[in-house]
Amino acid sequence: MPITINRRDFTAMLLATGTTSRYRRPVSTPDPVETMPPATITINMFSKGLEWMDYDRLTDTLVAAGFTGIDLTVRGGGHVLPENVERDLPKVVEIAKAKGLAIPMMVTSIVDPGNPMTERILKTASQAGIRHYRMGYLSYDPKLSIQETFQKHKSTLQRLADLNHTYGIQAGYQNHQGTNLGLLSGISGILFRIWTTGWLVCNMIPPMLRPRALTPGRIRSASFIPRLVLCR
Repeated sequence: MPITINRRDFTAMLLATGTTSRYRRPVSTPDPVETMPPATITINMFSKGLEWMDYDRLTDTLVAAGFTGIDLTVRGGGHVLPENVERDLPKVVEIAKAKGLAIPMMVTSIVDPGNPMTERILKTASQAGIRHYRMGYLSYDPKLSIQETFQKHKSTLQRLADLNHTYGIQAGYQNHQGTNLGLLSGISGILFRIWTTGWLVCNMIPPMLRPRALTPGRIRSASFIPRLVLCR
C-alpha cells in the first residue's frame, strides 16, 4: 500500500536527517511542486534490467515482487522506443494501471529540446499522466574550458525547462559518476540557476554523497546541489 506523506512532514524528515540543502529557492521563482497535492510515495522499479519482458510480464512480475510503481525506460533499447511512443507509452500505462501499478516517472535520453522526438515524448508522457523524467547526460567539450562548457549548455537547458513547463513535466539530471557533466569539479550555479526553476532539477544518487565518494572536486560540486528530488 502506498505511503502518504504531506510536505510539512516530509520537510521535517529531511531536516532530521540533515539532507536539506543550504540553498533556498528565491521567493519570486515559481515552483511547480508547491501546488501539488500531498505526496504519495511509491516504490518504483527501474525497468532497465527487465527490458526483455513484454508489458504484461513486466507488470505481473513487479506486482508479485511488491512494487507499487515503474520507472519506465523510454529510449533506444528501452521498454518504449521513442519512435513508437504515441502507440506504446499509453498502452503500458493502462496495463500497469489495471494491475494497480503507477508509472510516475520515466528514463529517457532527452538532452536536445530542438529534436522533434523530444516534444513527442514529453507531450505523450504528459497526456499519460507521467510528471517526471530523467534526461540524458551532457558532456564536457575537451576544446572548451569548464566555464565555456557551462555556457554552451545553458541555453539548451533553459529551452528544455521551458518545454517541460509547457507540458507540465519535470526533468531530472542525474548526478552520475564518470566523465559526463555531473559531480566533477566546476559544477556551479550557472546551470543550477536554471535547474532551480523547478522544471529541471537534479536527481540525487545517495551513494554518490557518502563521504568516501566525495573527492575534493566532488565536494565542491555537491555543495551546489539545490535539492533532493524524490519523484512522486
